[in-house]
Amino acid sequence: MVKAKKHFGQNFLQDSFYLDKIISAMPNTTNTVVEIGPGLGDLTDKLLKKRYVISIEVDRELESFLVKRFEKELSSGQFRLIMGDATDEQIKNNLPSKYDMIANLPYYAATNIILNALTDVKCENILVLVQKEVAHKFCASCQSSDYGSISVLTEMVASKREVLFDIPPEAFTPSPKVVSSVMKIIKNDKFDSKLFENVSKLLRIAFAMPRKTIAKNLAQVFDKETITTTLEEMKIDHKKRPHEITTHQFISLSGCLIK
Repeated sequence: MVKAKKHFGQNFLQDSFYLDKIISAMPNTTNTVVEIGPGLGDLTDKLLKKRYVISIEVDRELESFLVKRFEKELSSGQFRLIMGDATDEQIKNNLPSKYDMIANLPYYAATNIILNALTDVKCENILVLVQKEVAHKFCASCQSSDYGSISVLTEMVASKREVLFDIPPEAFTPSPKVVSSVMKIIKNDKFDSKLFENVSKLLRIAFAMPRKTIAKNLAQVFDKETITTTLEEMKIDHKKRPHEITTHQFISLSGCLIK
């Protein structure tokens, strides 16, 4: 019997109702599916009925189990299993030219995995199961309590982003202590790596102290005269807090302040 490992953040989703809901939400493309963390392969099994699948698994103790379960699909070339860390550059470089990431992500690594996918031009769509609060941060709108750096960066590269539905702890084995959510991000084709990098730098400064005003946060790095002039020119109230600044305004601010 395969047991979930806490250090890999493993919580296996085996409830057919929710697995089918994820399949129903798949992007309408013919892209290869890249699944990170197949676990026991219950989602993998359903994905294989729809598309060619590449699964990346870091837990080497699951390799023999997955090879045995998907022996037919591996032999036919419908399925490829890669053992390793999904954030490894060599693995990322060998992914197909167009893919959709669909996965039940380990909680501890979810944010980094999604951010990597956002900056990977080969990844066109993201459909993932994550901790509820993480999903809402990625999909938050300006002025909401969940809005932050991650929300801005996601909005920059997405034509659509939404939290689709929640999944209760009892749908997993073992049951996590938190509610999970499935979120979907449809990426646009306007990714600019330099702009993304510059906005990222600005956001680290702007959200350093979220309860402080945008002017006070920026003053930790930039001179006050430059900040005052820039905010006035952009018609941004210097008393606003970071969560009240739109993605478009952050992009414009980065152009003025990050050289």
